[in-house]
Amino acid sequence: MEKQETNFTKIESLRKEMGEIRSMLSGVKSSEYLNCNSIIKETIESIIDGVLIVDIQGKITSFNKKFIELWKIPESVAAALDDDQLLVFVIDQVKDPEMFLSKVRALYNDHISESLDLIEFKDGRIYERFSKGQMRNGNAIGRTWSFRDITERIKTEKLLHDLSSKSVYLNLINGTLAHCVMQEDTLRAIRRMIVPKITESYSIDILDENGQIECLDFYYPDQSLSIIGKDCRQKQGISSLGATGIPKVIHDGKSELYSETSELILREVFLNSSFNEVLEKLKIYSMMLVPLTIRDHSYGVITFMSSNIERRFTWEDLRLAEDVCNRISFALDNALLNQRLQNQKKESHNYLFKILSFLNLNRKFYRKN
Repeated sequence: MEKQETNFTKIESLRKEMGEIRSMLSGVKSSEYLNCNSIIKETIESIIDGVLIVDIQGKITSFNKKFIELWKIPESVAAALDDDQLLVFVIDQVKDPEMFLSKVRALYNDHISESLDLIEFKDGRIYERFSKGQMRNGNAIGRTWSFRDITERIKTEKLLHDLSSKSVYLNLINGTLAHCVMQEDTLRAIRRMIVPKITESYSIDILDENGQIECLDFYYPDQSLSIIGKDCRQKQGISSLGATGIPKVIHDGKSELYSETSELILREVFLNSSFNEVLEKLKIYSMMLVPLTIRDHSYGVITFMSSNIERRFTWEDLRLAEDVCNRISFALDNALLNQRLQNQKKESHNYLFKILSFLNLNRKFYRKN
């Protein structure tokens, strides 16, 4: 902003000097007059921004090459020195033509105000536009426009913001899962963390003790389909010997991304005949399969499913999902281990209870006899 103010101070000073010099040069040789104009033009060309100067009648009085480059204006259009022609040419480049024109007209009707705003282009460019009315002896004489390409700066700022947001998000996952011990609590926490931040639908599949792939959880926005889908998946597991889809991701320990899905892809991913009927009702437009890995060993997969036609997973989404799954892996593995220990204790307790009951019956029997 300071650089732009400096540029406009230069331009405004030049315009005042230009008027004074032209009046002085009325009786001076034409060669000296041209030399003066040349110096002024060189000064405007030295400004790093694209500069356009328009008088009160809408006639272009000056511009630099940077302005022509930024707006990709043909020489024939620039040579006409008509601001209306320029507007007709550039209007197709911007993302919101109506807002662009509205702002331009408002500033031309207001000869005093300064304005700083952003212009977004259809091809992804972003320009910073600064405009200032020009006055002489209290009278409006025109307006100066300055344009600067800040596309890369905006991208960098967005990247830094995304990285900061991602760090906060991952730390939140760590903190939430750290308090989960039981399997059900962990699964509920996982759902809160990934829906809808990463996905609208998902399934969690793990290798059970028999080498079958068991559906631990299945979630879909439509609750009725979520219940049916989970029931079908849990009734019939997936063989870990499969060469595609979930079994393949577990074996290879590598993620798979399907930006676009099809009926064939969905069947190959889930490999579950009883689930095929449910698949026809589910709207799954995009998928990511990410392994759950602990100590370099994959023990499961989280399948992220987009049920929103406007949402197609990208490689950036996959990288985030992998970071999330790295954190989920440890928490879920601990929860599953704790659940197995609880089940073993329960089985041991039941077994001991059966033995004690048997001994008690025998004792009663011998007493009677």
